[in-house]
Amino acid sequence: MTLLELIYRARLRLDDYGGDTGTVPEAFPYSYYWEYDDNGCLWKNAELVEYVNSARNELARRIPIHDSTTEELTEITLIIDEPNYSIDPRILAIDSVVLASTGTPLIKLSDAENRSRWRDPYDITFSEPTSVAHYRADFNDFILTVYATPDETDVLNLAVRRLPLETLLWEDRYLDITEPVAQYHEALLEWVSMQAYLKRDADTFNAELAGRHQGLFTDAVGPRIQFTHAAVLKEIAGARLRTRACY
Repeated sequence: MTLLELIYRARLRLDDYGGDTGTVPEAFPYSYYWEYDDNGCLWKNAELVEYVNSARNELARRIPIHDSTTEELTEITLIIDEPNYSIDPRILAIDSVVLASTGTPLIKLSDAENRSRWRDPYDITFSEPTSVAHYRADFNDFILTVYATPDETDVLNLAVRRLPLETLLWEDRYLDITEPVAQYHEALLEWVSMQAYLKRDADTFNAELAGRHQGLFTDAVGPRIQFTHAAVLKEIAGARLRTRACY
């Protein structure tokens, strides 16, 4: 489905065609009059595009996109004597980090472990690994830190969960929407409708309908993840979970 088709279906649900009685110019292959002139519409094309992008991001936060092939996000070039590297803000969590030269997975260090895999907290002297073997991901500052500090160049290959790569633009409305996959396009329409009915205008605001469409979106894709829960999921992503017997 293209962005234009999605917005057309949204306008069908919202019953918002702006009259659609004008003559579409022949100089450009417009499909609808509101595509050419949305002045008579309650919701402008730019607003609906914004709602679609909001829907795609919200969906990805509930059902993240798994990716290990998009190089700009999933490849990090290690630099000699540099332990810190930027994480793309579109990345929601890192599932694994592999050293390309050896194919060896790096071990994730969580804040809770505090590098205790090789450090004695009661001893001020400790030895870090002599080659890159561990990493820590900080999603507050979007920084990935490797241990030990690299002494030669290499590449890290990441498997991540992320937001959509591109923000949809009205100018690209004839292109197919590839993220998310087609099975979730119906859910996008529910979120778009919810956002539309929350517009603060006497002719558009309807809290009851907004709540209904938000509920239908949740029924389709699952509940919103709370901030604290999301933080825990990021912390344990890629970590080897261990259980301990206790009384």
